[in-house]
Amino acid sequence: MKTKNLWCRASVLVLLLAGMPVLAEEPSVSPEKQRWCQENPQRCEERKAKREAWCKDNPEQCEKAKARREAMRTKCEADPVACEKHKQERQARREEFRKQCEADPAACEKKREAMKQRRQQRREAMDGDTGPQSPH
Repeated sequence: MKTKNLWCRASVLVLLLAGMPVLAEEPSVSPEKQRWCQENPQRCEERKAKREAWCKDNPEQCEKAKARREAMRTKCEADPVACEKHKQERQARREEFRKQCEADPAACEKKREAMKQRRQQRREAMDGDTGPQSPH
């Protein structure tokens, strides 16, 4: 009788643990990123190695970047419609930028530099940090 009770409890415990998400150091990966990594395994590994190296060299900035990503993830979970709209707008801007770059590569490089400086200023304004920025 006790053995049957023990097996029953063990079975329930196994079922509960099987349903729990595995806690990992990396946050959950979006389906788009999973798909991209499946299609580009070598580039995916290169990016991952580059990110890990950057985080090793810049632990404080890495933690801030992780916090910003987590804040955005939380915001998107709360309002997925606004998040999807913002994502589509970004994709449209990128596509327009690509078309302009194909037409005039020199002007494209100037715009890239301007955008890079603008991003740097915005990050500095957000966290008051002037350290090196993430490579991704």
